[in-house]
Amino acid sequence: TSQFLQEMSLHLMTEEGKQNTSSLSERMFNSIASILASSFVQHELDKLVYEAQYKCPVSEKYNATFTSPNYSVFETSDRSDMTSLVVGVLSSLAVLAVLSLAVWSIAKILTKRRHIKWLDTLDEHQKLILTVRQNAEECRMARLNERMKSLAFSKDIIPLFHRVFIPVSLLGNIAL
Repeated sequence: TSQFLQEMSLHLMTEEGKQNTSSLSERMFNSIASILASSFVQHELDKLVYEAQYKCPVSEKYNATFTSPNYSVFETSDRSDMTSLVVGVLSSLAVLAVLSLAVWSIAKILTKRRHIKWLDTLDEHQKLILTVRQNAEECRMARLNERMKSLAFSKDIIPLFHRVFIPVSLLGNIAL
């Protein structure tokens, strides 16, 4: 067993661990109870109980040819409401994208101006040291980029499922 499992078991033996476990199990049972008490589940249970009398051979109402009734399809709302919703969402996203681009551009311009002002305060020796450090960092990054491959292009090492699923799950977690 790992060290973390031992630490977890020790934590679960403490009073705080017992309280956390109790509250978690209580929340889970309450969630399950609320799901079971929902109208959909109650309707399905009622339907099963009602149909059981016709399907059970020992019942007085037994019918060997009984079939469950077919219910009519639920009618959906008008599609024009959906188009207005889609247009509203898309226009909101467009406005958000334009505002984000404007904020990003302004921040980039201000950063560049401040950097130029800061460079004007340095003497020639400090500028030389800064240039040497920047060149060394660029070389280091270039060597690193030569040795490394991105997740998308690591097909000989990482299976396709993982190369697709990992970014999708990350984006899903960010969206939630």
